Amino acid sequence: MKKTLIPLIAGVLLVQSAQAQVWVDHFSYSSGNLGAVGSSGGWSGSNVGVTVSSNNLDGTSLGLPASSGNKVTTATGSSSGTYNQFSSGIHTGAVYYSFLLRVGSTSGLTSSGTVTTGLLKNGSESSYYNDVWLRLDGANVDIGLSKLRNGATWYSTPLTVGTTYFIVTKYQFGPSQGDDIVSL
Repeated sequence: MKKTLIPLIAGVLLVQSAQAQVWVDHFSYSSGNLGAVGSSGGWSGSNVGVTVSSNNLDGTSLGLPASSGNKVTTATGSSSGTYNQFSSGIHTGAVYYSFLLRVGSTSGLTSSGTVTTGLLKNGSESSYYNDVWLRLDGANVDIGLSKLRNGATWYSTPLTVGTTYFIVTKYQFGPSQGDDIVSL
């Protein structure tokens, strides 16, 4: 199965008091492995299952501005390894991460689920704040969200294969360690 991720706002937004940091990547890189062709944009790692290819998803039907740049495709069985350390570290406030998602096929999806994308902790290549998951539930594709890789909570409405969705996740830092909240 190939899962097509097109970050339109591909962004991470930190809301902290009256300040905000916005990071956007339109993936205007040439076709190839994201960790190699996207190195000028801060992408690292060489997971062969994470590639940039021409064209993009169109979010205008969802009320979003027209997309630009290319798309990023992930293949089933891809593991962690392509990442972007866009910030020196965010430890307070809320982080919003959004992208366009289209599941091209159910081939390769399992009932236990597969991590599709996530937010990394500062300075790490494998420790995540939250992850977006996909799983096969009968003939349906479910999307879920996990906090610190501690089991996914699955959204109750299945995704339709071939349909483009605007996905937004939120990681809200709480006052104490361990009381952070994730939302999809």
